[in-house]
Amino acid sequence: MGVPILLASQSLDGGGSERQMRQFATALIDLAFEVHVAFFRPDELRERELRACGVQTVHIPLTSFGSPSTLKVASQLWSYLKTHAIQLVHAFDAPTCTFVLPIARLAGTRVVLASQRGNRRLDSATTNRLRWLSDAVSHGIVVNAEALTAHLVSEGVPKAKIRFCPNGLDTKRFSPDGRRRLPELAGASVVIGCVATHRPEKQLPFLVDSFAEMRRQRPGLRLVLVGSGSETSKIQERIAAHQLGSDCLMSPHTPDTAEILRSIDVFLLTSASEGQSNSLMEAMATGCAVIGSNVEGTRDLIRDGVNGYLFEYLNQADLVKKTLALMDDATLRNKISADASEWVRTTMSLEGSAMRMAAIYDEYLNRHS
Repeated sequence: MGVPILLASQSLDGGGSERQMRQFATALIDLAFEVHVAFFRPDELRERELRACGVQTVHIPLTSFGSPSTLKVASQLWSYLKTHAIQLVHAFDAPTCTFVLPIARLAGTRVVLASQRGNRRLDSATTNRLRWLSDAVSHGIVVNAEALTAHLVSEGVPKAKIRFCPNGLDTKRFSPDGRRRLPELAGASVVIGCVATHRPEKQLPFLVDSFAEMRRQRPGLRLVLVGSGSETSKIQERIAAHQLGSDCLMSPHTPDTAEILRSIDVFLLTSASEGQSNSLMEAMATGCAVIGSNVEGTRDLIRDGVNGYLFEYLNQADLVKKTLALMDDATLRNKISADASEWVRTTMSLEGSAMRMAAIYDEYLNRHS
């Protein structure tokens, strides 16, 4: 058996961090680790998928840090760590960094690692007040974008404590092979889309407003939005205000993300900030032409004019102009998408990222042996 490690996130499905955690869990099985995954919110389908790959799963039934059952749940986690002799715990999001890592230190776990996968200035005041705890108890912090190293240093985190591991992608699952429109998108001249958790920093109402202007200039367009979250109602309000009706297809996160992406011609990422966007990588890999806001994280993936385009953040005229240029020139669109797919396939493989993460784990385990 390999070294017992535990990866944690508050859920198994949802945004990029959850997907990345699951992918790392299954890939690390082949790199001399006995992998356990802990999560707050149960998801029977994802649990079955992980267990089928040899990953052990544990549900931590925490609903709120202020819940009367919090101490009981903490005790259950402490017992699990001791029973399975977990040697390293890596938390992938703010809630698990805050809750799981201190308990792991109290349980005597050799190594505890935090993650930073986005700009802290976009988090709530409560989340940032609790950051000091995970920063203090963790042996290291893993970031998924080089820009986040400078960001954490500016927030007072010692650079020596930060390690970089890029996201990885299952390029066999996310490939351009078999690109075709879903039946409900048949007849669209061009399909615009985005896959993202509905959080304020994703600026999806702005995306809807921009699409409405594109549709005004180019009738026959369709918009696909995949995801859910706190901004869903605002997005729906903007869709209604523009009377988009059947021209907009909304769907929650689905296991068939790759199939939806293969229906999208132009993928738009309008975020205020990114770490290293899984959704953007997946879109590039599946043959979408991509346009993203010119912000940290996104700039690490898009080489402007080569494998995609960058637009000035929240500049609707710039976004509409660049999107229409790709709509109107199928040859350019195909070249951009082919370059993006090839670049992701050759530089962002899951195997390479998993090996990098395994090296980080080995470094800390050897240091704290």
